[in-house]
Amino acid sequence: MDSTTTALICNIFDFVIYFLLIQNLISYPQKKKGSHPILQGLLPFACFVICQVVCLYSTELGKNQVYIFLIEFLAVIILLYIYFRPIFVEFIVSVSLVYFFLFITQIIFAVGVSLICFSLTNNLTSIIACIFTLVVGVILTSFYNLNKLTTLFCNTHKIGAIALISIFSIALTLSFYFKLDTASFTEAIIFVLVAVIIILMIICISVNQLITISNMTKNLDAYNQYMPMLDELILNVRKRQHNHVNEIQSIIGLMHTHKDYDSLTKAMNQALTTFKSDTEPEYLLKLNLLLVSGFLYQKQCYARKIGRDINFIFDTYTLNSIVPEYELVEMFGILIDNSLEAARLNETITVNVNSYDNKIEFITRNSGHILTNEDYINFFTEGYTNKPESAPNKKYSGLGLFALRELVITKYKGNITLWNEGSDILIKIIV
Repeated sequence: MDSTTTALICNIFDFVIYFLLIQNLISYPQKKKGSHPILQGLLPFACFVICQVVCLYSTELGKNQVYIFLIEFLAVIILLYIYFRPIFVEFIVSVSLVYFFLFITQIIFAVGVSLICFSLTNNLTSIIACIFTLVVGVILTSFYNLNKLTTLFCNTHKIGAIALISIFSIALTLSFYFKLDTASFTEAIIFVLVAVIIILMIICISVNQLITISNMTKNLDAYNQYMPMLDELILNVRKRQHNHVNEIQSIIGLMHTHKDYDSLTKAMNQALTTFKSDTEPEYLLKLNLLLVSGFLYQKQCYARKIGRDINFIFDTYTLNSIVPEYELVEMFGILIDNSLEAARLNETITVNVNSYDNKIEFITRNSGHILTNEDYINFFTEGYTNKPESAPNKKYSGLGLFALRELVITKYKGNITLWNEGSDILIKIIV
């Protein structure tokens, strides 16, 4: 078997390995229900084989190792990216993992062959090495969910993902460089510059997408935490509406059982005193930000649980801001928690909400004390607190309002205002 045919067979094995592993690493769903993954991959596989045949058996290209290496690798990457259409950073992490998997398994195979002392031709050894790698890949995909590995890098260990992509890019660049004719110093410098630019572009795109994935994950976590509270509010409001219907029917029934005015009035007064007042803030359902709605309802339930209450006043129910919902919830949470901690038992704090110029104005008001100059200067400084030593969670005080300042002013260039109205303390943020 000549070297060209051997190269074609090895390249086909490499493509199958990349297809199999990347499909599992990115958790790619089957396009057609009941269709086997191998059948789905026939089109990119056929395109790859045609590309390799043209490349390897072409008189001009077949003699140039640089072209062979470039076309072989790019054909795999481009065809698989077009076929799977994954998130870029997830795809690059997956390709990097497969690349190092191939490298490690082939080293293990080479060490094993040298220890067993088999005498094989180079061509046969290359083919057996590819078969060995494919078998290991099939075993891995059969007994382990490889998508957990990609998720670990993309969602949890983002620095590890960047390091992996960087090492992969450098290793691939070196592999390509050693196949070049570097006799010309100018060509070598140009290659290095182009390679550095491409590596930096890949890293920048990957970092940007990792940040996006992180924000999306935080938003999803916030929805998972607070949306059940919104569902509970909807359920309670619907129950209350049902009770209202029953109460109205009861009042109508009194009109049929009491014929004179005095007895009817007395009966209606007695009935009305037994009806429960509606304490569910159904107006929160009018908000356009569902996550914020669920969060505010959760805070009101918490306030009532600790013997306080919250009076929400909305100037508009359409809130617009460049700040993501999960960070709005974080900001509002700091302000509400701060007010609830300062409020006395059975006291109601007031929260005013408005929106204009694509910004949200959020104001909390609670009873307190006359602010001193020291308070005005240090109120949002890290570690500053005027709570007594006996206050609960005293050791954690002075961190929330500092974090609020970092989010509102440093990150989103918003505004924070602190002032007194009598002895009440008001804090306003605009983001």
